[in-house]
Amino acid sequence: MRRALPFIVMAVIVAGCVARPDLDLRRVELRDAYRGYIDNVLLDGRYSRATQQAQALEPAAQGDIAPEVRIDALWQSRRLDETTRLFATAELALERAQQTERKDPAAARGWYLLAAWRAYQLLYTPQGARLLPLDLRMHLAQAFLAAATGGYVMLRTGPAGQRFAPTLERTGATRFAVSVDAYQLYEAGNYDEYQLAWSMAAPELRTRYTRDGVGVPMVGIRNNAHEYPIDRYYPPEGIGAPVTGVLRFRAPDAADAPVATDLALYDARRHAQICVAQRAYPLAADFTMPYAALLNRAHLSQWSLDALLDFRHGESHRGVFMLEPYRPDKIVVLMVHGFWSSPVIWRELSNDVLGDPALRERYQVWHYLYPTGVPFWEAARRFRADLDGAVAEVAPGGVIHPLILVAHSMGGLLAKSAAVDTGTQLWDAAFRVPPDQLDLDKRERDELRDTLIFSHRPYIGRIVFLGVPQHGASEADSTLASFGKRLISLPTTAVQTLMHRLRQGDVVSDFSAWLSARGTPSAVDSLSPKSPVTRAFAALPVDASIPFHSIIGVKENGREGPGDGWVSYASAHLDGAASELTLPVGHSQFDRPAPLAEVYRILRLHADAELGADGSPPRPACDIAPR
Repeated sequence: MRRALPFIVMAVIVAGCVARPDLDLRRVELRDAYRGYIDNVLLDGRYSRATQQAQALEPAAQGDIAPEVRIDALWQSRRLDETTRLFATAELALERAQQTERKDPAAARGWYLLAAWRAYQLLYTPQGARLLPLDLRMHLAQAFLAAATGGYVMLRTGPAGQRFAPTLERTGATRFAVSVDAYQLYEAGNYDEYQLAWSMAAPELRTRYTRDGVGVPMVGIRNNAHEYPIDRYYPPEGIGAPVTGVLRFRAPDAADAPVATDLALYDARRHAQICVAQRAYPLAADFTMPYAALLNRAHLSQWSLDALLDFRHGESHRGVFMLEPYRPDKIVVLMVHGFWSSPVIWRELSNDVLGDPALRERYQVWHYLYPTGVPFWEAARRFRADLDGAVAEVAPGGVIHPLILVAHSMGGLLAKSAAVDTGTQLWDAAFRVPPDQLDLDKRERDELRDTLIFSHRPYIGRIVFLGVPQHGASEADSTLASFGKRLISLPTTAVQTLMHRLRQGDVVSDFSAWLSARGTPSAVDSLSPKSPVTRAFAALPVDASIPFHSIIGVKENGREGPGDGWVSYASAHLDGAASELTLPVGHSQFDRPAPLAEVYRILRLHADAELGADGSPPRPACDIAPR
């Protein structure tokens, strides 16, 4: 035993020199563990696990060395397979581009292209992706490509006509010959500014409509310079569009040749899929942010009050406005707001139509904006003239899918005025003699006739009424309404002018006495059930060729009570409706999910009747040369 003791001591000493203690495992919070699993340069500067492993396997990429040296060492490594090298260098090049962007934009453009090129090689080959769908690296590579594309596009600054001119970019020994598709540039490259959609948020909208796919979603904004006649029908605040930037690459034929690079900008409303490496892929898009950016520019909530109190302020912005270029293959849904309101009330409906795939493929959104302080019959005359002008501008041949009008409150009276034939009923409610017997000049007579005698528009296909005072609103006769109307600055209307000039008892009906008691008539006055013209208008039936639907609020006391708080059920009900739905909502709550669900049902019904059953957009033909 004593003889063995030195050997035992020696064995313990040797074991102490070479043995390792057991691993000290500890538990971590699952949230932190998950973050550690997915963290990468896109989130907080930590590399993905795959890139960390690549660096650990290549000694030349370790230590305190320049980023360019590290990237080159990984790319030249013989210890790593090609997929690993492509992924790691894509991530590191993206980080280098982000670090360089502020100090040296020209150099950053090259790094962004290198990152995109490496990620592209992982994802798109004629045989498909190099990575399996369940490989986390595939999803990260898609993110690298999108981020690099976005970074590169945002650095292509300059005048609109020169921003996307062909150019040669380089980083290290790699050169990129960048060209831009002329057609796509015409379609989506002429905006005054671009913003990455993921850098924006719209918390006031319930839903953000996006589509996953190839490319980086952006918001294109073009200022409305009113250069062309059609520009009067775009919002004065500008024109917004969902633009998607896409980079495609073609490997060089020779070692010293540049990488052929194609930059394309797509209008995502017109392209659901694109061709990449001879295969069809969905095109990434964000359909909500362009609309949200336009709303942010417009400040319509403040406008609605200013336009109510000062007619001149509202009149300068009155009109029909398209949210996208007119397309004859789509149906127009025109939204008409009500009293003391603006198109802001349609933000949820507009966002849903612009974003939902089934609705977006079949509808285009128009808004009508008008000062709401004038009597509804005067606002309706202007509405019909403005709508006639817009339809004539976009469809000069008269061929247009029948429009569907969605109207709230007083806006429903404007919409109804485009769907009725008055004959002389409104005129007879105001005067005892025909127009040609009035002592007026031609301009005054024509304006008065257009206000009280008109026909339905044949291009109206359907109407949806939401909380519309079809038979007037008793609240218009309240003391509070009488006080409020005194704050409204109004123009002198044709009807008012006539009543001041024609006092003969054999010409003017009891409408004159009603107007005289009211003073200068306002929108509030025109909604009074006591108005002879309002009563006559309520009695007019909607033309039989135009189906209409009523959505009525019965928040208080059901059908027998005050309805939605402003319009009673009895006032909102209109005989002959194709459908009528009562819901427990207030007058300002028709943008809630339940009323909008009924609107969507009607939109689908109308689209099926006009365009046929839903159909998926055709897949692009991809039998082209590899790109």
